Amino acid sequence: MLRYRKGAEPTELKPMQNTPTGSYSDLGQKEKDSIRAALARDQGWLCAYCQQRIEPDGESMDIEHWLAQAAHGEQNLNWSHMLGVCKGYFTIEGERIQHCDKSRGCAPLFLHPVEGR
Repeated sequence: MLRYRKGAEPTELKPMQNTPTGSYSDLGQKEKDSIRAALARDQGWLCAYCQQRIEPDGESMDIEHWLAQAAHGEQNLNWSHMLGVCKGYFTIEGERIQHCDKSRGCAPLFLHPVEGR
């Protein structure tokens, strides 16, 4: 897993964090785009798992959560828990192979990639 220093959280994330019932699923495209851009910047445009190049868009990058959203929904807007990851699959001879966050599912992670956390 890639270790990196996390920069400032995007200002677009704050309003939803300050909403008592705010949820990651309520974020719009603009907010998610700013989160992707900040994660890609902080991680040197590399997937936090496999270090494959990522671009801050929904086509080549997903936003992963250190604590799985299904088990820790109360942390889903926590900036320090968000990671930039590749799409998590590739195809070999017509078979789709999962890796990175797609193969993780809700399993806990044992190494937090953010330095100084």
